[in-house]
Amino acid sequence: KMHKKTINLALALSAEEITGAAHKIASEFRKSIDTISSLAPHQTTFENSVLPFAHSLAEASIKSVDCYFPAFVSSDAAKRSASSQAKSYLKNVFNEAFVDVRLHSSFLSYKKRIDQGHVEALPPNSEEERLFHRFLKEFDRNGLSKDVDISQVKSLKTRIIDLATQVEQNINEDTESVYLSEDELKGVSDLFLQTLATVDRDGIKKKEVPLKAPQVLPILKGCTVEETRKQVAIARAQKCRETNERLLDELFKTRHDLAKKLGYQSHAHYNLETRMAENPETVDKFNKDIATRLRPQLMKELSQLLDKQKEFDPSSTTLKSWNYSFCEDQLKRSLYQVNEQEISEYFPLETVVRETLEIYQLLFGLKFVHLPEAAVWHPEVSCYQVFDSITNEPLGQFYLDLHPREGKYSHQCVLPLSPSCVLADGSRQNPAAVIIGNLTRPSPSAPSLLLFNEVVTFFHEFGHVVHCICTQVKYSIFSWAWSAVPWPGGVEMDFLEVPSSMLENWVYQDAVLAKLSGHYKNSSKKLPPELLSKLSQLRYSDAGYHYTRLIAMTLFDLKIHSELAPYNFEGIISKESVTVDNLIDLWSRFTEEYLPNLESVPNVNPTVSWYHMVQGYDVGYYVYLWAIVYSYDLFSKFEESKDGCFDQHLGREYRKHIMAPGASVDGSQMLLSFLGRPPSNHAF
Repeated sequence: KMHKKTINLALALSAEEITGAAHKIASEFRKSIDTISSLAPHQTTFENSVLPFAHSLAEASIKSVDCYFPAFVSSDAAKRSASSQAKSYLKNVFNEAFVDVRLHSSFLSYKKRIDQGHVEALPPNSEEERLFHRFLKEFDRNGLSKDVDISQVKSLKTRIIDLATQVEQNINEDTESVYLSEDELKGVSDLFLQTLATVDRDGIKKKEVPLKAPQVLPILKGCTVEETRKQVAIARAQKCRETNERLLDELFKTRHDLAKKLGYQSHAHYNLETRMAENPETVDKFNKDIATRLRPQLMKELSQLLDKQKEFDPSSTTLKSWNYSFCEDQLKRSLYQVNEQEISEYFPLETVVRETLEIYQLLFGLKFVHLPEAAVWHPEVSCYQVFDSITNEPLGQFYLDLHPREGKYSHQCVLPLSPSCVLADGSRQNPAAVIIGNLTRPSPSAPSLLLFNEVVTFFHEFGHVVHCICTQVKYSIFSWAWSAVPWPGGVEMDFLEVPSSMLENWVYQDAVLAKLSGHYKNSSKKLPPELLSKLSQLRYSDAGYHYTRLIAMTLFDLKIHSELAPYNFEGIISKESVTVDNLIDLWSRFTEEYLPNLESVPNVNPTVSWYHMVQGYDVGYYVYLWAIVYSYDLFSKFEESKDGCFDQHLGREYRKHIMAPGASVDGSQMLLSFLGRPPSNHAF
């Protein structure tokens, strides 16, 4: 049997050692490139050029985790800073390889030898053929087959990485809070209040509210004081503006300059070239078509919410955005007799995590073994090893780091810690991943109770973990990854969210909800049947607003990466065409057009604390709705099964055709393989 290697995190590195490790990785990686580049043209083969480069890339990728990971989770500010810089440095090192004229020349020599019949061609549709073509494409996209000044390309790429890293670090390090009295927090649950620190502000006891989702959302939903909701919404909208606005202006311009230099119309055209969508026109049409279809539902929802707002603001004529969540919650209570805070009592974090893991094990033929003695970076972190439940073959491992800490990455994400690949010595490197969450931390007096949308989010994120762990490929560049890590890899960006989006459907099935729930005072007390059915009904109660807001953000992302200011804005309903000078006014135009009769927080630049703009989702926000459309088609297979969501055979087929191939197969081909037919949007 092939020897399996697992990740071995070096958690005790100092800031200086992190920097040193990054430079050592770079030195070893560059030496391998020097060796390959020294080959005479007539000597080049797959085995002495492409393969050793792939192996060297894998080794560097595996070792890089000790350099980039502390930036996300370390409690030491100096380590986080050194790690952010190391991540930026290593991303540049990997990028440099694909602008290396000598390495490109060696690969072209090998290709020429194939074309001239001096060496055998790689087997058609093999992972090796795909690997070679992927490498050549990377060189081509960096301008090596064009009349381009490569030194300028390298300089622009370096600046882009440095800017994005700084913006991301500024968001991570932001500790801004608002301070509110208990009177100002009327309406929120006592359990939630107990999770907030009490501090002295000018002799007055106040609650500290960090501007992060677990603290902000309960206030926007439950606080009965409108002025408090408005204060929190405005503070959240302005977060990181002073530190990031100028950096992002330069970042967007530099991306555009690079794309033009490489011969592309825009950064949007450059990014979309290698994705399923292929071009901006496809993304634009896809979103605008759905926005038009959603318009009647959106207007109905906004009208209902305005009526709710009029109950406490009778003279209002437009719905205020800071009242949206509150009015939505009130509407759910009156129409469906649903109290989200009450429902959260049935979803204590411990129960949701335990049962989510059980469901994934059963469905995909996996076994998770908790490793209580594993080395971890914080006492709250847990580690699990993953095995195939039938063969007992080790597949990888994952970590759960679910609670906020100062300096920690403040969004929800899954980060790959090791690629899946075969190494130069013939052994297999098993993949590893971590969920980095920011869910409320339980205390002796207050459990961590999840809002239902947080239950859905955790179930979705854990789908990414399983996708990562189940990937079985030979080469690291085809492993599960995304651009939060410095090493290259990952499926097409607009396929990345598809597997997990499909799995969100589980959370709306009565049998699954019954497993995931258990009252925090008595875990055997499951969510009552009447609430089970109501949660399923509520799934689409705000679909018009939810999806249209997603579309507005998607088209805003597409616009700012398709042209520089001044922007040309064209409405789909108003048919108005206007010139807009800056991002604040542009965002205002998008919200007015796509979310009419909604008064937004004024003077907002949404990019300043938007992680997606600096973590590889630039020209990528469309992937969420794109994934949802395909996810419904995939889920239809389980709906057709007599065993439904617990069809273990179908689950293994999903693992085989959708998860295991990683990026070694095109996303469209994976969909075809699992469905047995071309994918369709009819189910959506």
